[in-house]
Amino acid sequence: MSASTSTAISTSTCTCTIGSFNFVTFNHCINAEFPDTEHHRWGINPSNREILPSVPIATLEDLDKAVTAARAAFKLWSKVSWEFLLLLYLFTSGG
Repeated sequence: MSASTSTAISTSTCTCTIGSFNFVTFNHCINAEFPDTEHHRWGINPSNREILPSVPIATLEDLDKAVTAARAAFKLWSKVSWEFLLLLYLFTSGG
């Protein structure tokens, strides 16, 4: 992932890019990786029936990997003090 600060938004194509993220192509993030997903599903905006960007459908294997990664992360993050978490929150939220 790049540290780019570029920002591009196009409302006509429902595209939003911030740094190396874009909000048209969605992926799962499992243990800091973005695995390819074979199946996707599209949502529909109920107010105008516009087709929304597709979202990946997780497999049972994806789910198992995500739960394993979350349990490992919990062991570490549960030991972090609330003071540090508050500072982290303030830093990342711009507050």
